[in-house]
Amino acid sequence: MLRTGIAVVAIVAPVLLAGPAAVASEKKDWADCAAGEKPDSAAICSRLIARGNLSGLDLARAYYNRGNNHRGPDSATRAIADYNKALSIAPRHANSYYNRAIVYRDMGILDEAISDFSSYIALKSDEAETYYQRARLWRLKGAPDRAAIDIDLAAAIDPSSYRITLVKALVRSDRGDFEGALGEVNRIVAANPGSAESYYVRAEVQHRAQRLDAAVADLDKALAIEAGFTAAHTLMGRIWEARGDRERAAASYTRAATQPVTRFDGGWAQKTARERLVALPGGAAPSPRVSTQSTVRALDCRKFVASAGMTVATSCED
Repeated sequence: MLRTGIAVVAIVAPVLLAGPAAVASEKKDWADCAAGEKPDSAAICSRLIARGNLSGLDLARAYYNRGNNHRGPDSATRAIADYNKALSIAPRHANSYYNRAIVYRDMGILDEAISDFSSYIALKSDEAETYYQRARLWRLKGAPDRAAIDIDLAAAIDPSSYRITLVKALVRSDRGDFEGALGEVNRIVAANPGSAESYYVRAEVQHRAQRLDAAVADLDKALAIEAGFTAAHTLMGRIWEARGDRERAAASYTRAATQPVTRFDGGWAQKTARERLVALPGGAAPSPRVSTQSTVRALDCRKFVASAGMTVATSCED
């Protein structure tokens, strides 16, 4: 169960001895470092670290917060370095494992991401979100049996989550149970008719079952709701390519390849689209548009849930 409070990091004794002005400055830097709302938030965290008066969990939190605040082309590499440092100081700081897993995941380094999610679960085994995230990675690695174990654990903790049910449907489809998968996803579509993701998942199941007309109909619905749904464009391209319509396939792949990536699996779908564009006769992949969103956004004593696009409060004792 996630806690709702955010603990205040203690101001250390050397600062207290320096007087009220130093205490106020330290508190402001901690707030700015943790909130991550300023362009120089990472630099503010660096200033806290450079003062040399932090140790133990406070120092680990400073590195953790700086890892969350990096921006720019090498932000992922710098974030990982800071999470590594935080964990070298506080090996049980669960959120550093979680956020490092998110960064590895988005970089496509799946084995490291799975390992970090596993480390997080070893410390906090009661959160459905982490099992859900790991199940998605097992699917990408072509391990549906392992994905099934994780998604069942996630569903046992949070049986009402439609996102978990959608992945459960995909896992059933991966294992050849198309009717069971459709039963799962049809309930979600009925309950969430405005969800592009629900129609996309049903389209993916229909595609695997070779019901291509039904898949196209669901992809049309998904794209009517969310025109920039990268994975939907890629799947549409695969269907047109399978039907021998290279012109429509190329158009769908091009739309997928030029969308800003805003979903975790959008990057994988875009990679597939670009590869298929090159493979088509006379094909060449266009340059992708790069999303301006930061890979990881989180607060100290909070955890970023990437798939939900939100930050939630959690324990500062992790």
